[in-house]
Amino acid sequence: MSSMLQEFRAKREAQRVRVEDKYEILGFISSGTYGRVYKAQAKQKNKGSNDEKPLMYAIKKFKPDKEGDVTTYTGISQSSAIPEFTIKSFLWQLLNGVAYLHANWVLHRDLKPANILVTADGVVKIGKVHTHYLKTLNILTNISVLYR
Repeated sequence: MSSMLQEFRAKREAQRVRVEDKYEILGFISSGTYGRVYKAQAKQKNKGSNDEKPLMYAIKKFKPDKEGDVTTYTGISQSSAIPEFTIKSFLWQLLNGVAYLHANWVLHRDLKPANILVTADGVVKIGKVHTHYLKTLNILTNISVLYR
């Protein structure tokens, strides 16, 4: 029975299209607890597309679940350019939020992309502002604490 399973797995592995065969890795973006993210583009142009520029993709290579595990998983997502106006709006809102915190003598201490939240309406909110800092300053009613 196990020889049939090994034969099936070997056949399936031989037919599988590898990420490296389909995408050209352009560079490393970041790494985290669960894996590494790379910037990539498709090696072949999309069928029916008249664009000269190839589409960009974010490819995440997940770390194995168990030590010694040779199976790795890959997630692929298509990314598109963010309009300049949107970037300016997000940055202005973020700087405004940090200025508000600093004006009230609050230092965030953990400002990173994972703690910056964006609503569906494009409103930027700073998350993970710890309540024990805010209670001592008596400004808890003025700030939304998004992370508890």
